[in-house]
Amino acid sequence: MTAKRRGRWWMLGVVILLAGGVVALVLTNGKKPVRVQIVRAQYGRVEEIVTANSVGTVEAQMTATVSAEISGKVVKIAVRPGTAEGSRATTDAPVICIDPEDILAEERVTLSDIATQELRSKQAELRREKLQQEYERLSRTDEAQQKLDQLKKEIEIARTDEQIAVSSIRTLQAQLEVIKRKKTKTHVPAPFKGIVSKLHVELGELVTPGKPLFTVLSDGSLLVRAPLDEVDKARVTRDKRGRVTFDGYKQRFEGSIREIQDTASTDQKNNRTIDIKILLDSMPETICTGMSAHVEIVVASKDRGLFLPTHLVHEERGGGARFVLVAQDGRARKRPVKTGLSNWETTEILDGITENDAVVNPLRLEEDRTIEDGTALEVVP
Repeated sequence: MTAKRRGRWWMLGVVILLAGGVVALVLTNGKKPVRVQIVRAQYGRVEEIVTANSVGTVEAQMTATVSAEISGKVVKIAVRPGTAEGSRATTDAPVICIDPEDILAEERVTLSDIATQELRSKQAELRREKLQQEYERLSRTDEAQQKLDQLKKEIEIARTDEQIAVSSIRTLQAQLEVIKRKKTKTHVPAPFKGIVSKLHVELGELVTPGKPLFTVLSDGSLLVRAPLDEVDKARVTRDKRGRVTFDGYKQRFEGSIREIQDTASTDQKNNRTIDIKILLDSMPETICTGMSAHVEIVVASKDRGLFLPTHLVHEERGGGARFVLVAQDGRARKRPVKTGLSNWETTEILDGITENDAVVNPLRLEEDRTIEDGTALEVVP
């Protein structure tokens, strides 16, 4: 082959390469193919999940703030939160003691008054009996009627004095019962077994009826309270199951819905929420009241369904129809799909693709590049 002919073939090869490059450039719109991975739908458990509107809170099943029922000075605090001696409270031992001296003095005065009235009653009784005997003796003689009438009046006066004394005794005894009850109020126990979470008074402080003394949280299982959006209330019923996660714990904890509030609350942004409370089947001993919790409710589930990661299911502009992008002949192709149960992680696919279709999953470093129907793809492992 002559040099002239070799030059012609060389030029023809260059032209073909350039033409191929132009065609490739046109087909890719002048852009490099987007690097993607392939994900295939798979069968497994699918769930519809409602998540809490904000972070939930761990609470005791019962919480009580105990207040003083009498006036006095705090002379003893037997249980303090977080101390080495322990912050546990019982119903038969006082948490706080109030000085009983004023009540004891009142009790002594009342007992003395009762004794005085008993003496007066006895004196009136004896006087009445003596006058009655004198009246009966004179009534058998010729004593003047005027004398007998005078004795009758004195008898009635003695009887009245006796009745007054007896009535006073009853009143004082009732007062004594009140004083005894007040005396029991000087030792203030918890209304139920639990943990004292907060003290509202200190030693030497004067308290009056209604003054909060301490707050106690019940023993036993803790509840998780969380707010749900009002639109989800109809889907959340007491027979549904909840899942809870805690910061610092990898495990998810399941539980049952114990309470659903009948009224909505309003937050600072004027959103309406419904509070629910979940009783967990088990909970780490290190979880305590006041800690935060992340709550989700399983409102529907299916043990076997075809699903994809939720972020791979796209929604048409304007809402409504959904689609996925599948890799076909080196390009992304839009495939309409019908979806079922869905949550933040997975979405059930009812129709549109099978487990054999190669669904496009953009690489994290390529997510800023838009993938549309017809976009050239470079599939990587």
